[in-house]
Amino acid sequence: MGKQILISHRGNIDGKKPHLENNPNYINEALRLGYDVEIDVWLINNKWYLGHDNPTYKIKYNFLFDSRFWLHAKNGEVFDKLLKDKNYDFNVFWHTNEDWVLTSKGYIWTYPNKFLYENSDNFYFRKILKVNSVSIHLRRGDFLTNPRAKKLHGVCSMAYYKKSINFIMQKVKNPHFFIFSDDIEWARSNFNFIESLSPCNTLITKM
Repeated sequence: MGKQILISHRGNIDGKKPHLENNPNYINEALRLGYDVEIDVWLINNKWYLGHDNPTYKIKYNFLFDSRFWLHAKNGEVFDKLLKDKNYDFNVFWHTNEDWVLTSKGYIWTYPNKFLYENSDNFYFRKILKVNSVSIHLRRGDFLTNPRAKKLHGVCSMAYYKKSINFIMQKVKNPHFFIFSDDIEWARSNFNFIESLSPCNTLITKM
């Protein structure tokens, strides 16, 4: 599994603060706290600036020499200059209104609330946040085929799952069940009854 990276947006780490965004001191504080930082970069008349809607904070070129920066090129000159610099490997991207773009290092940068594709990790994560989510973890595999694991852990009965789901239905309004399993076909065959327990929904995916 890849390493998780926490990325500060323009220096923000606790909600939006437009009056501080892209301020070099604000950005450095986010870096000090261990975040990567996405910053908005301008190149005007061979001078470098940071700023979202306008070039606001003048900086030196070497300020950008930090591998933790995700550089959002605000004009074409920035993108061209950074890509052509052979002395430093910048992580830079350019976007207008695309759902997603690739950075110069091959990372996928998605627009807020947009998904690369339905089964991408951020699709499930964002969906879980938007509904009354209830997760069901179904590990079968070695818990069934490995005698030692089966004896030590075993698997729960369908009676247990049905009783638990009925309990949740009484406690959670409009629950959305997310079922994560290493045996998708079995899960789909045995948990399709949830759809009849209106109002609720299910989403089954491989763990």
